[in-house]
Amino acid sequence: MAMLALLVHNAASLRLGGAGCAHEAAKGCNITSVVIRSGRGFPVQLEKTGDHAYEATLCEDVPDFRTTVKLAQPLFDAGLDCSVSGVPGGATALEPGASVTLEVMAVAKPRSKGESMTTETKIAVKRLSPSSDSAACKVTRKPSAFEDCGYAPLLEKQRQQAAISSGSAPVAPPPDPKRRL
Repeated sequence: MAMLALLVHNAASLRLGGAGCAHEAAKGCNITSVVIRSGRGFPVQLEKTGDHAYEATLCEDVPDFRTTVKLAQPLFDAGLDCSVSGVPGGATALEPGASVTLEVMAVAKPRSKGESMTTETKIAVKRLSPSSDSAACKVTRKPSAFEDCGYAPLLEKQRQQAAISSGSAPVAPPPDPKRRL
């Protein structure tokens, strides 16, 4: 059944001169994914509040967060180069009770002459104060495997840095239970 759907889609795309729905959907450089994690890599409550607006809530014990934004990549024949700006490069610290709004710009620049199209997305991040109800920061959605995969290299890098830090010595393997003194 899936193969039939793929064939029908490809035939329709060919009849439209390559301008099928997949081509139209990826024509621009829209933001397809926003992921907010704590500085240690744990999920943070994130809600989409509008077409170009998100709101994240950090618990009181989460001092910083990391932001990942992914863009749709248009097909090569669309003639666009995509870029994003406004995403912090590392962890962003936030005091208890404070908030920050990130203004992320997705830019679609034509390879030929023409004007760039810019889409602004606002990401409001707030950290709860000690007196706030912690239910607001409870993660209510399950992150997909796609979202989790982006943090595996980051967590591995942190694990390796911790393993080679000057204060940690290699752990001796446990004694063999079959071998007794």
